[in-house]
Amino acid sequence: MPEFVRKEADEYFCVFWLLSRIAWTFTPRLWALRSALAIGAEVKE
Repeated sequence: MPEFVRKEADEYFCVFWLLSRIAWTFTPRLWALRSALAIGAEVKE
């Protein structure tokens, strides 16, 4: 495999890994925030 192809593949992998880590980190927080807002809306009613 040519060197530039391997380097480009490594860069794509790093970007994909970073995005998946960000999504894995923030998704539970977004669910918790959504649940808290839903509970708050129910309490106000």
